[in-house]
Amino acid sequence: MANEIKINDGPWWVQAIYKVGIPSAIAIFLIWTLVNKIDVGIIEIRENLRLHAVDSSYVIKNTNNLQQILQRICVNTSENNEERNACFQ
Repeated sequence: MANEIKINDGPWWVQAIYKVGIPSAIAIFLIWTLVNKIDVGIIEIRENLRLHAVDSSYVIKNTNNLQQILQRICVNTSENNEERNACFQ
């Protein structure tokens, strides 16, 4: 028992490494790091999707406005009813 190491007075992280072992401590650290990076990535993706949805709504609104303007131009420049009806197809 002379070679036995007593870690009761060390910092909490030294005691944890002593209990689980160095390879397990490294694996736990790598998993923790990976989970934190993924969490940050997910938050960033969520924000980008929200911004994309806002931008898409503006594009759709402006596309509808542009379509109405083009239909009005088409109707105003058509010479007969057949051409006017073609503007709405």
